[in-house]
Amino acid sequence: MSSDRQRVVFLHIPKTGGMSLYDVLRRNYAGLPAYVQFETRSAGEHALFERPQHERDSLAYVAGHVHYGIHAIWSEPAAYFTMLRDPVDRLISQYYYVTTSRDHRNYEKRSAVTFSEFALEERHGSYVARRLAGYADPVNHVPFKPGELSASEMIDLAVANLKRHAVVGLTSEFDTSLLLLRRAFGWKRLYYVRRNTTKQVHERSEISADLKAELRGHLAVDGAIVEAGRALFDAACASYGPDLERDLAAFQRSNTIYGNVARAVDRIRSDRLKRVLRRLFWL
Repeated sequence: MSSDRQRVVFLHIPKTGGMSLYDVLRRNYAGLPAYVQFETRSAGEHALFERPQHERDSLAYVAGHVHYGIHAIWSEPAAYFTMLRDPVDRLISQYYYVTTSRDHRNYEKRSAVTFSEFALEERHGSYVARRLAGYADPVNHVPFKPGELSASEMIDLAVANLKRHAVVGLTSEFDTSLLLLRRAFGWKRLYYVRRNTTKQVHERSEISADLKAELRGHLAVDGAIVEAGRALFDAACASYGPDLERDLAAFQRSNTIYGNVARAVDRIRSDRLKRVLRRLFWL
């Protein structure tokens, strides 16, 4: 890979707007080799570390459900970015995505599980924190298991790694997060169309206030991570300066036009015309 472009890791937490970000990544690193991991298991990371060094160094970016520490695949430094979301909202979205998507690998196993049973599983209580905490065994790339560290130890480690990120975005402030990524990495092509948004078959009001309160306690570790990320996001917005509001409005106007074009292209039946328009508008 050309040495004038910084390698990046997109540490994708599920249901935080990642699929839209993949499109942005793909366009800004068009033609360059990359590694993308959609599985949440760590087997893919093991396989990546086992590749020859020259193959790993050829990668422009790594993206997906990986752990902090995967930057060690490269012989030169790399920068991280991630997106965070309110942990209760994220888990609600994750549950309905898994249980309503028949092509999801866990659909059969999860479709009969109630939301409370799903949400209160031990592994969900610190999912985000464990992704950010990295490897319990860095040599063999073994991630932390639930309960392997105390809550305070997990929070301290995850927050320390989060502070090493070049950009910490928020799903609730997706467009602003893109502007922060442009400033950090010099990206030119930020336009996107929302992808993989979970259709809420059930209203969130069906989840009782008592269960939500219980979930806040269960997700307290991840809640602390999100709050730390929100503080980092706010600081980055402040350092952006007074042009942020103007730049955001301009980007949102342009992205609306882009979305309209993308939807129009999808309605065109001619494959040849579609290919021409997609190249023209970087769809």
